[in-house]
Amino acid sequence: MPRDRGASNVRLDLTHRSVAAAECAAEEEPYVSLTGFPRGALALSANLTEISFVGNGLFLLPAELASCPRLRRLCAGANSLTSLPDLSRLPLVHVGLAGNRIDDAGLPSLLAHLPDCLLSLDLSLNRLEILKNGGGVITSLHEGCPSLKQLGLSGNPLVLCSSYPEDVLVSPLGERLLLLDGAEAAPARETALAAAAEVEAAVTVARGVEPVVVADNEGVIEQVSAEGVAARETARAPLEPGPELNMTPTEFVTLRFSLTELTGLPEAGSGLQDACADNSFDVAAPPADGLTPSACSNERVQVRMHLLDQGRSSAPLAWGSTVAIGETFDLTLPRTVALRDSLAIGSIAFEWTLLPIAQPASETIEAISASPTETAGDVARLDGMRAEAAPTVPREGLALCSMLPTWRPLLHGKKIHSQRVIASVQLPAPPKRPGEKRLNKIKPFELSMAISCTILPEATQDL
Repeated sequence: MPRDRGASNVRLDLTHRSVAAAECAAEEEPYVSLTGFPRGALALSANLTEISFVGNGLFLLPAELASCPRLRRLCAGANSLTSLPDLSRLPLVHVGLAGNRIDDAGLPSLLAHLPDCLLSLDLSLNRLEILKNGGGVITSLHEGCPSLKQLGLSGNPLVLCSSYPEDVLVSPLGERLLLLDGAEAAPARETALAAAAEVEAAVTVARGVEPVVVADNEGVIEQVSAEGVAARETARAPLEPGPELNMTPTEFVTLRFSLTELTGLPEAGSGLQDACADNSFDVAAPPADGLTPSACSNERVQVRMHLLDQGRSSAPLAWGSTVAIGETFDLTLPRTVALRDSLAIGSIAFEWTLLPIAQPASETIEAISASPTETAGDVARLDGMRAEAAPTVPREGLALCSMLPTWRPLLHGKKIHSQRVIASVQLPAPPKRPGEKRLNKIKPFELSMAISCTILPEATQDL
Protein backbone atom coordinates (compact mmCIF):
# COMPACT_ATOMS: atom_id res chain seq x y z
CA MET A 1 0.00 0.00 0.00
CA PRO A 2 1.54 3.34 -0.98
CA ARG A 3 2.50 5.55 1.94
CA ASP A 4 4.22 8.41 0.11
CA ARG A 5 2.02 11.35 1.03
CA GLY A 6 4.00 13.67 -1.13
CA ALA A 7 3.21 11.79 -4.31
CA SER A 8 1.03 13.59 -6.83
CA ASN A 9 -0.87 10.43 -7.77
CA VAL A 10 -1.68 7.72 -5.23
CA ARG A 11 -3.04 4.24 -5.96
CA LEU A 12 -4.66 2.45 -3.01
CA ASP A 13 -4.84 -1.35 -3.30
CA LEU A 14 -7.28 -3.03 -0.90
CA THR A 15 -7.70 -6.21 -2.95
CA HIS A 16 -8.77 -9.54 -1.44
CA ARG A 17 -9.19 -8.50 2.18
CA SER A 18 -5.51 -7.66 2.39
CA VAL A 19 -5.97 -5.11 5.15
CA ALA A 20 -4.95 -6.23 8.64
CA ALA A 21 -7.21 -5.40 11.57
CA ALA A 22 -4.56 -3.09 12.96
CA GLU A 23 -5.16 -0.81 9.99
CA CYS A 24 -8.96 -0.97 10.15
CA ALA A 25 -11.52 0.57 12.40
CA ALA A 26 -12.44 -2.86 13.85
CA GLU A 27 -9.43 -4.36 15.65
CA GLU A 28 -10.96 -7.20 17.64
CA GLU A 29 -10.24 -9.80 14.93
CA PRO A 30 -6.89 -10.59 13.29
CA TYR A 31 -8.34 -10.07 9.80
CA VAL A 32 -11.69 -8.61 8.93
CA SER A 33 -13.73 -7.97 5.84
CA LEU A 34 -13.13 -4.42 4.72
CA THR A 35 -15.89 -2.08 5.93
CA GLY A 36 -14.27 1.32 5.43
CA PHE A 37 -11.08 3.15 4.61
CA PRO A 38 -8.01 1.95 6.56
CA ARG A 39 -6.62 4.36 9.09
CA GLY A 40 -4.55 7.01 7.39
CA ALA A 41 -6.17 6.54 4.00
CA LEU A 42 -8.29 9.65 4.35
CA ALA A 43 -5.09 11.65 4.66
CA LEU A 44 -4.31 10.49 1.11
CA SER A 45 -7.75 11.20 -0.28
CA ALA A 46 -6.74 14.47 -1.88
CA ASN A 47 -4.21 12.64 -4.09
CA LEU A 48 -6.01 9.33 -4.65
CA THR A 49 -6.47 8.66 -8.37
CA GLU A 50 -7.13 4.91 -8.27
CA ILE A 51 -8.50 2.55 -5.65
CA SER A 52 -9.24 -1.18 -5.68
CA PHE A 53 -11.74 -2.94 -3.42
CA VAL A 54 -11.72 -6.17 -5.48
CA GLY A 55 -12.64 -9.40 -3.69
CA ASN A 56 -13.71 -8.11 -0.28
CA GLY A 57 -17.28 -9.41 -0.14
CA LEU A 58 -18.58 -5.87 0.32
CA PHE A 59 -22.28 -5.03 0.27
CA LEU A 60 -21.59 -1.28 0.31
CA LEU A 61 -18.64 0.87 -0.66
CA PRO A 62 -17.33 3.41 1.86
CA ALA A 63 -19.09 6.75 1.67
CA GLU A 64 -15.66 8.41 2.07
CA LEU A 65 -15.07 7.81 -1.63
CA ALA A 66 -16.99 11.01 -2.32
CA SER A 67 -14.17 12.93 -0.61
CA CYS A 68 -11.57 11.89 -3.19
CA PRO A 69 -11.71 14.76 -5.71
CA ARG A 70 -9.07 13.30 -8.07
CA LEU A 71 -10.33 9.72 -8.18
CA ARG A 72 -10.36 8.49 -11.79
CA ARG A 73 -10.41 4.70 -11.53
CA LEU A 74 -12.54 2.61 -9.15
CA CYS A 75 -12.20 -1.19 -9.17
CA ALA A 76 -14.81 -2.97 -7.05
CA GLY A 77 -15.27 -6.34 -8.73
CA ALA A 78 -15.92 -9.67 -6.97
CA ASN A 79 -18.03 -8.20 -4.17
CA SER A 80 -21.75 -8.29 -3.36
CA LEU A 81 -22.66 -4.77 -4.38
CA THR A 82 -26.13 -3.78 -5.55
CA SER A 83 -25.67 0.02 -5.34
CA LEU A 84 -23.04 2.75 -5.05
CA PRO A 85 -22.60 5.86 -2.91
CA ASP A 86 -23.03 9.16 -4.73
CA LEU A 87 -19.94 9.52 -6.92
CA SER A 88 -21.51 11.78 -9.51
CA ARG A 89 -19.15 14.72 -8.74
CA LEU A 90 -15.93 12.75 -9.16
CA PRO A 91 -13.83 12.76 -12.37
CA LEU A 92 -14.19 8.99 -12.79
CA VAL A 93 -13.28 7.56 -16.20
CA HIS A 94 -13.45 3.84 -15.30
CA VAL A 95 -15.59 1.88 -12.86
CA GLY A 96 -15.19 -1.91 -12.59
CA LEU A 97 -18.18 -3.73 -11.04
CA ALA A 98 -17.81 -7.23 -12.50
CA GLY A 99 -18.95 -10.14 -10.36
CA ASN A 100 -21.42 -8.33 -8.11
CA ARG A 101 -25.20 -8.58 -7.56
CA ILE A 102 -26.42 -5.72 -9.72
CA ASP A 103 -29.81 -6.47 -11.26
CA ASP A 104 -32.20 -4.76 -13.66
CA ALA A 105 -34.17 -3.04 -10.91
CA GLY A 106 -31.12 -1.49 -9.27
CA LEU A 107 -29.18 -0.50 -12.38
CA PRO A 108 -30.84 2.90 -13.08
CA SER A 109 -30.26 4.21 -9.55
CA LEU A 110 -26.68 2.89 -9.58
CA LEU A 111 -25.97 4.71 -12.84
CA ALA A 112 -27.46 7.92 -11.39
CA HIS A 113 -24.62 7.89 -8.84
CA LEU A 114 -21.94 7.88 -11.56
CA PRO A 115 -20.63 11.00 -13.35
CA ASP A 116 -21.55 11.87 -16.94
CA CYS A 117 -17.83 11.89 -17.83
CA LEU A 118 -17.52 8.11 -17.28
CA LEU A 119 -15.85 6.45 -20.29
CA SER A 120 -15.54 2.79 -19.21
CA LEU A 121 -17.92 0.58 -17.22
CA ASP A 122 -17.56 -3.13 -16.52
CA LEU A 123 -20.84 -4.83 -15.51
CA SER A 124 -19.80 -8.38 -16.44
CA LEU A 125 -21.00 -11.35 -14.38
CA ASN A 126 -23.87 -9.57 -12.66
CA ARG A 127 -27.60 -10.36 -12.65
CA LEU A 128 -28.82 -8.33 -15.61
CA GLU A 129 -31.51 -10.24 -17.51
CA ILE A 130 -33.45 -7.75 -19.64
CA LEU A 131 -31.54 -6.45 -22.64
CA LYS A 132 -33.94 -4.10 -24.40
CA ASN A 133 -37.59 -4.77 -23.58
CA GLY A 134 -39.44 -2.61 -21.06
CA GLY A 135 -36.59 -0.20 -20.31
CA GLY A 136 -33.80 -2.78 -20.18
CA VAL A 137 -30.05 -2.41 -19.93
CA ILE A 138 -29.63 -0.67 -23.29
CA THR A 139 -32.03 2.09 -22.32
CA SER A 140 -30.59 2.50 -18.82
CA LEU A 141 -27.00 2.78 -20.06
CA HIS A 142 -27.91 5.10 -22.91
CA GLU A 143 -29.59 7.52 -20.50
CA GLY A 144 -27.24 7.12 -17.54
CA CYS A 145 -23.82 7.10 -19.24
CA PRO A 146 -23.82 9.66 -22.08
CA SER A 147 -20.01 9.53 -22.59
CA LEU A 148 -19.53 5.77 -22.39
CA LYS A 149 -16.97 4.29 -24.82
CA GLN A 150 -16.14 0.90 -23.27
CA LEU A 151 -18.71 -1.52 -21.86
CA GLY A 152 -18.58 -5.01 -20.39
CA LEU A 153 -21.76 -7.13 -20.19
CA SER A 154 -20.50 -10.69 -20.71
CA GLY A 155 -21.52 -13.28 -18.16
CA ASN A 156 -24.93 -11.73 -17.52
CA PRO A 157 -28.08 -13.74 -18.32
CA LEU A 158 -29.00 -11.20 -21.02
CA VAL A 159 -26.06 -12.48 -23.11
CA LEU A 160 -28.06 -15.69 -23.70
CA CYS A 161 -29.85 -14.07 -26.59
CA SER A 162 -29.43 -14.86 -30.27
CA SER A 163 -29.36 -11.14 -31.08
CA TYR A 164 -26.57 -10.27 -28.61
CA PRO A 165 -24.34 -8.31 -29.14
CA GLU A 166 -26.04 -7.03 -32.30
CA ASP A 167 -28.90 -5.40 -30.40
CA VAL A 168 -26.42 -3.38 -28.37
CA LEU A 169 -24.19 -2.40 -31.29
CA VAL A 170 -26.94 -1.10 -33.59
CA SER A 171 -28.64 0.92 -30.83
CA PRO A 172 -27.90 4.60 -30.08
CA LEU A 173 -25.82 3.35 -27.15
CA GLY A 174 -23.77 1.07 -29.38
CA GLU A 175 -23.10 3.76 -31.98
CA ARG A 176 -20.75 5.52 -29.58
CA LEU A 177 -19.04 2.42 -28.14
CA LEU A 178 -15.44 1.65 -29.08
CA LEU A 179 -15.19 -1.62 -27.14
CA LEU A 180 -17.87 -4.11 -26.12
CA ASP A 181 -16.82 -7.04 -23.94
CA GLY A 182 -13.19 -6.33 -24.80
CA ALA A 183 -13.68 -6.52 -28.59
CA GLU A 184 -13.68 -3.66 -31.06
CA ALA A 185 -17.22 -2.53 -31.66
CA ALA A 186 -16.89 -1.09 -35.17
CA PRO A 187 -16.31 -4.37 -37.13
CA ALA A 188 -19.05 -6.18 -35.25
CA ARG A 189 -21.40 -3.22 -35.77
CA GLU A 190 -20.78 -3.26 -39.54
CA THR A 191 -21.47 -7.00 -39.65
CA ALA A 192 -24.67 -6.57 -37.63
CA LEU A 193 -25.90 -3.75 -39.88
CA ALA A 194 -25.14 -5.78 -43.01
CA ALA A 195 -27.05 -8.76 -41.64
CA ALA A 196 -29.97 -6.51 -40.70
CA ALA A 197 -29.98 -5.07 -44.22
CA GLU A 198 -30.14 -8.56 -45.73
CA VAL A 199 -33.08 -9.48 -43.51
CA GLU A 200 -34.79 -6.21 -44.37
CA ALA A 201 -34.30 -6.84 -48.10
CA ALA A 202 -35.74 -10.35 -47.78
CA VAL A 203 -38.77 -8.99 -45.93
CA THR A 204 -39.25 -6.33 -48.59
CA VAL A 205 -39.21 -8.89 -51.40
CA ALA A 206 -41.49 -11.29 -49.54
CA ARG A 207 -44.07 -8.59 -48.87
CA GLY A 208 -43.86 -7.09 -52.33
CA VAL A 209 -43.15 -3.62 -50.93
CA GLU A 210 -41.81 -1.04 -53.38
CA PRO A 211 -38.28 -0.03 -52.28
CA VAL A 212 -37.35 3.60 -51.56
CA VAL A 213 -34.02 5.02 -52.79
CA VAL A 214 -32.13 6.80 -50.01
CA ALA A 215 -28.58 8.03 -49.42
CA ASP A 216 -26.63 7.50 -46.24
CA ASN A 217 -24.35 10.03 -44.53
CA GLU A 218 -21.54 9.34 -47.01
CA GLY A 219 -23.75 9.74 -50.06
CA VAL A 220 -23.98 6.03 -50.85
CA ILE A 221 -27.21 5.20 -52.64
CA GLU A 222 -29.15 2.14 -51.50
CA GLN A 223 -32.65 0.77 -51.75
CA VAL A 224 -34.70 0.04 -48.65
CA SER A 225 -38.37 -0.26 -47.96
CA ALA A 226 -40.45 2.61 -46.63
CA GLU A 227 -40.81 0.62 -43.42
CA GLY A 228 -37.03 0.33 -43.29
CA VAL A 229 -36.61 4.10 -43.59
CA ALA A 230 -38.98 4.64 -40.67
CA ALA A 231 -37.21 1.95 -38.64
CA ARG A 232 -33.83 3.59 -39.17
CA GLU A 233 -35.10 6.98 -38.13
CA THR A 234 -36.60 5.44 -35.01
CA ALA A 235 -33.35 3.65 -34.19
CA ARG A 236 -31.32 6.85 -34.46
CA ALA A 237 -33.74 8.87 -32.37
CA PRO A 238 -33.10 9.26 -28.63
CA LEU A 239 -34.59 6.45 -26.62
CA GLU A 240 -37.66 7.25 -24.58
CA PRO A 241 -37.56 6.30 -20.89
CA GLY A 242 -38.89 2.81 -20.53
CA PRO A 243 -41.76 1.85 -18.25
CA GLU A 244 -41.17 0.51 -14.81
CA LEU A 245 -39.69 -2.97 -15.00
CA ASN A 246 -41.79 -6.00 -14.32
CA MET A 247 -39.34 -8.23 -12.53
CA THR A 248 -41.25 -11.39 -13.34
CA PRO A 249 -39.02 -13.15 -15.91
CA THR A 250 -40.59 -12.52 -19.30
CA GLU A 251 -37.63 -13.03 -21.63
CA PHE A 252 -36.97 -16.60 -22.69
CA VAL A 253 -34.26 -18.39 -24.62
CA THR A 254 -34.37 -21.66 -26.50
CA LEU A 255 -31.25 -23.82 -26.21
CA ARG A 256 -30.71 -26.67 -28.64
CA PHE A 257 -28.52 -29.49 -27.37
CA SER A 258 -27.36 -31.74 -30.22
CA LEU A 259 -25.89 -35.09 -29.18
CA THR A 260 -23.85 -36.59 -32.03
CA GLU A 261 -22.02 -39.72 -30.92
CA LEU A 262 -20.77 -41.75 -28.00
CA THR A 263 -17.50 -43.66 -28.05
CA GLY A 264 -15.66 -45.86 -25.57
CA LEU A 265 -18.17 -48.62 -24.82
CA PRO A 266 -16.51 -52.02 -24.36
CA GLU A 267 -17.22 -54.87 -26.71
CA ALA A 268 -20.77 -56.15 -26.45
CA GLY A 269 -21.15 -59.32 -24.41
CA SER A 270 -18.18 -58.45 -22.19
CA GLY A 271 -20.07 -59.30 -19.02
CA LEU A 272 -21.74 -55.96 -18.56
CA GLN A 273 -25.18 -57.50 -18.62
CA ASP A 274 -24.10 -59.95 -15.92
CA ALA A 275 -23.19 -56.96 -13.77
CA CYS A 276 -26.78 -55.88 -14.03
CA ALA A 277 -28.47 -59.08 -12.97
CA ASP A 278 -29.70 -57.76 -9.65
CA ASN A 279 -32.86 -56.18 -8.29
CA SER A 280 -32.33 -53.06 -10.41
CA PHE A 281 -33.45 -54.95 -13.49
CA ASP A 282 -36.54 -56.79 -14.63
CA VAL A 283 -34.53 -59.63 -16.11
CA ALA A 284 -36.83 -62.60 -16.53
CA ALA A 285 -36.06 -65.57 -14.33
CA PRO A 286 -34.72 -68.65 -16.11
CA PRO A 287 -37.64 -70.87 -17.13
CA ALA A 288 -38.07 -74.45 -16.08
CA ASP A 289 -36.05 -77.19 -17.74
CA GLY A 290 -37.07 -77.88 -21.28
CA LEU A 291 -38.12 -74.29 -22.04
CA THR A 292 -36.22 -71.80 -24.19
CA PRO A 293 -34.02 -69.62 -21.93
CA SER A 294 -34.96 -65.96 -21.67
CA ALA A 295 -31.76 -64.05 -22.44
CA CYS A 296 -30.81 -60.57 -23.47
CA SER A 297 -30.74 -60.31 -27.23
CA ASN A 298 -28.41 -57.27 -27.14
CA GLU A 299 -27.32 -54.46 -24.85
CA ARG A 300 -28.66 -50.93 -25.13
CA VAL A 301 -27.90 -47.59 -23.55
CA GLN A 302 -29.88 -44.41 -23.01
CA VAL A 303 -28.99 -40.82 -22.12
CA ARG A 304 -31.15 -38.61 -19.93
CA MET A 305 -30.65 -34.86 -19.68
CA HIS A 306 -31.62 -32.58 -16.77
CA LEU A 307 -31.54 -28.77 -16.79
CA LEU A 308 -33.30 -26.85 -14.01
CA ASP A 309 -36.86 -28.26 -13.95
CA GLN A 310 -36.78 -29.80 -17.43
CA GLY A 311 -35.61 -33.18 -18.61
CA ARG A 312 -35.25 -35.13 -21.84
CA SER A 313 -34.44 -38.74 -22.70
CA SER A 314 -33.11 -40.33 -25.85
CA ALA A 315 -34.50 -43.42 -27.48
CA PRO A 316 -32.70 -46.66 -26.53
CA LEU A 317 -29.44 -46.89 -28.48
CA ALA A 318 -27.84 -50.11 -29.68
CA TRP A 319 -24.55 -50.93 -27.98
CA GLY A 320 -21.38 -50.40 -30.02
CA SER A 321 -17.86 -49.04 -29.92
CA THR A 322 -19.23 -45.91 -31.65
CA VAL A 323 -22.87 -45.08 -30.98
CA ALA A 324 -24.56 -42.65 -33.36
CA ILE A 325 -26.84 -40.76 -30.98
CA GLY A 326 -28.53 -38.34 -33.39
CA GLU A 327 -30.68 -36.72 -30.70
CA THR A 328 -31.66 -33.05 -30.45
CA PHE A 329 -33.18 -31.59 -27.30
CA ASP A 330 -34.78 -28.11 -27.49
CA LEU A 331 -35.39 -26.47 -24.11
CA THR A 332 -37.15 -23.11 -23.76
CA LEU A 333 -36.25 -21.52 -20.44
CA PRO A 334 -36.51 -18.11 -18.75
CA ARG A 335 -33.28 -16.17 -19.17
CA THR A 336 -32.40 -15.94 -15.50
CA VAL A 337 -29.45 -16.08 -13.14
CA ALA A 338 -30.27 -19.73 -12.39
CA LEU A 339 -29.86 -20.64 -16.07
CA ARG A 340 -26.64 -18.61 -16.31
CA ASP A 341 -25.18 -20.40 -13.29
CA SER A 342 -26.19 -23.83 -14.62
CA LEU A 343 -24.30 -23.19 -17.84
CA ALA A 344 -21.28 -21.74 -16.08
CA ILE A 345 -20.66 -24.28 -13.31
CA GLY A 346 -21.66 -27.49 -15.08
CA SER A 347 -24.92 -28.46 -13.39
CA ILE A 348 -26.52 -29.72 -16.62
CA ALA A 349 -26.41 -33.48 -16.23
CA PHE A 350 -26.25 -36.02 -19.07
CA GLU A 351 -26.78 -39.41 -17.42
CA TRP A 352 -25.94 -42.59 -19.32
CA THR A 353 -27.77 -45.77 -18.36
CA LEU A 354 -27.38 -49.40 -19.38
CA LEU A 355 -30.85 -50.72 -20.12
CA PRO A 356 -31.91 -54.28 -19.32
CA ILE A 357 -33.33 -56.10 -22.30
CA ALA A 358 -34.97 -59.43 -21.65
CA GLN A 359 -36.53 -61.52 -24.37
CA PRO A 360 -40.28 -60.97 -24.01
CA ALA A 361 -41.95 -63.85 -22.21
CA SER A 362 -44.71 -63.79 -24.83
CA GLU A 363 -42.23 -65.00 -27.49
CA THR A 364 -41.31 -68.01 -25.37
CA ILE A 365 -44.97 -68.73 -24.71
CA GLU A 366 -45.85 -68.67 -28.38
CA ALA A 367 -42.90 -70.92 -29.18
CA ILE A 368 -44.13 -73.54 -26.73
CA SER A 369 -47.74 -73.19 -27.88
CA ALA A 370 -46.68 -73.94 -31.44
CA SER A 371 -44.82 -77.09 -30.44
CA PRO A 372 -46.47 -80.25 -31.90
CA THR A 373 -45.35 -82.25 -28.85
CA GLU A 374 -47.13 -80.09 -26.28
CA THR A 375 -47.98 -82.10 -23.15
CA ALA A 376 -50.39 -81.59 -20.27
CA GLY A 377 -47.47 -80.32 -18.14
CA ASP A 378 -46.65 -77.78 -20.84
CA VAL A 379 -50.23 -76.54 -20.77
CA ALA A 380 -50.04 -75.92 -17.02
CA ARG A 381 -46.74 -74.17 -17.35
CA LEU A 382 -48.09 -72.03 -20.18
CA ASP A 383 -51.02 -70.90 -18.05
CA GLY A 384 -48.64 -69.84 -15.29
CA MET A 385 -46.32 -68.05 -17.72
CA ARG A 386 -49.21 -66.13 -19.31
CA ALA A 387 -50.23 -64.90 -15.87
CA GLU A 388 -46.66 -63.74 -15.16
CA ALA A 389 -46.30 -62.10 -18.59
CA ALA A 390 -48.63 -59.22 -17.73
CA PRO A 391 -47.01 -55.84 -18.59
CA THR A 392 -44.94 -54.32 -15.81
CA VAL A 393 -43.24 -50.93 -15.52
CA PRO A 394 -39.55 -51.43 -16.40
CA ARG A 395 -36.98 -50.35 -13.87
CA GLU A 396 -34.44 -47.63 -14.45
CA GLY A 397 -31.42 -49.73 -15.37
CA LEU A 398 -27.81 -49.43 -14.29
CA ALA A 399 -26.25 -45.96 -14.22
CA LEU A 400 -23.01 -45.86 -16.16
CA CYS A 401 -21.91 -42.27 -15.59
CA SER A 402 -23.06 -38.67 -15.34
CA MET A 403 -21.47 -36.06 -17.61
CA LEU A 404 -21.48 -32.43 -16.44
CA PRO A 405 -20.16 -30.17 -19.21
CA THR A 406 -19.83 -26.41 -18.83
CA TRP A 407 -20.94 -23.90 -21.46
CA ARG A 408 -19.08 -20.70 -20.55
CA PRO A 409 -18.46 -19.55 -24.17
CA LEU A 410 -22.23 -19.03 -24.52
CA LEU A 411 -21.99 -16.48 -21.71
CA HIS A 412 -19.41 -14.50 -23.66
CA GLY A 413 -21.33 -13.88 -26.87
CA LYS A 414 -20.96 -17.17 -28.79
CA LYS A 415 -24.12 -18.50 -30.42
CA ILE A 416 -22.93 -22.13 -30.58
CA HIS A 417 -20.40 -24.17 -28.64
CA SER A 418 -19.29 -27.74 -29.44
CA GLN A 419 -17.21 -30.01 -27.25
CA ARG A 420 -16.40 -33.58 -26.31
CA VAL A 421 -17.21 -34.62 -22.75
CA ILE A 422 -15.30 -37.49 -21.13
CA ALA A 423 -16.32 -39.50 -18.07
CA SER A 424 -14.81 -42.56 -16.40
CA VAL A 425 -16.97 -45.61 -15.73
CA GLN A 426 -16.37 -48.30 -13.12
CA LEU A 427 -19.13 -50.88 -12.91
CA PRO A 428 -19.60 -53.17 -9.91
CA ALA A 429 -18.55 -56.80 -10.12
CA PRO A 430 -21.29 -59.19 -11.30
CA PRO A 431 -23.18 -60.97 -8.53
CA LYS A 432 -22.16 -64.47 -7.66
CA ARG A 433 -24.57 -67.12 -8.87
CA PRO A 434 -25.10 -70.55 -7.30
CA GLY A 435 -22.43 -72.97 -8.42
CA GLU A 436 -20.31 -70.26 -10.09
CA LYS A 437 -17.08 -68.64 -9.09
CA ARG A 438 -17.25 -64.93 -8.59
CA LEU A 439 -16.38 -63.16 -11.84
CA ASN A 440 -13.52 -60.72 -11.98
CA LYS A 441 -14.26 -57.05 -11.64
CA ILE A 442 -15.07 -55.36 -14.92
CA LYS A 443 -12.24 -53.12 -16.05
CA PRO A 444 -12.94 -49.38 -15.93
CA PHE A 445 -13.40 -47.55 -19.21
CA GLU A 446 -13.97 -44.02 -20.48
CA LEU A 447 -16.95 -42.71 -22.40
CA SER A 448 -16.65 -39.73 -24.72
CA MET A 449 -19.69 -37.84 -26.03
CA ALA A 450 -19.73 -35.24 -28.82
CA ILE A 451 -22.28 -32.53 -28.06
CA SER A 452 -23.08 -28.95 -29.02
CA CYS A 453 -25.39 -26.25 -27.69
CA THR A 454 -26.93 -23.55 -29.88
CA ILE A 455 -28.84 -20.42 -28.89
CA LEU A 456 -31.77 -20.44 -31.28
CA PRO A 457 -33.17 -17.23 -32.78
CA GLU A 458 -36.31 -15.86 -31.23
CA ALA A 459 -39.49 -16.95 -32.97
CA THR A 460 -40.57 -14.58 -35.72
CA GLN A 461 -43.98 -14.02 -37.19
CA ASP A 462 -44.80 -15.48 -40.55
CA LEU A 463 -44.40 -13.05 -43.38
